[in-house]
Amino acid sequence: MKTILLLRNSFILLLSAFVLSGCASTYYSAMEKVGIHKRDILVDRVEDARDAQQESKEEFKSALEKFSHVLNIDGGDLEDKYNELNDKYENSKDAAEEVSDRISDIEDVA
Repeated sequence: MKTILLLRNSFILLLSAFVLSGCASTYYSAMEKVGIHKRDILVDRVEDARDAQQESKEEFKSALEKFSHVLNIDGGDLEDKYNELNDKYENSKDAAEEVSDRISDIEDVA
């Protein structure tokens, strides 16, 4: 019984991979028919990845500045400072994930 389930799951996984790879080729073929070449899509995705990386860099720099500021506080409300710093961290994390997504988009085209 386990063998049948394993074979069935393998078949579904293989079929899904085939369908998804076919979708990408269909997408690029359709785009070329309307005058947008694969190299143009690649250039756009590289530029998007560069922009996302720059935004991530700025978010990280801002979070680092906030952290440095927190270390220099004299008393004050530490929880508010922590929450502010944590928000900056989360923004940096989101920006880094966007960079990873953009890189995946580039790899899909390439």
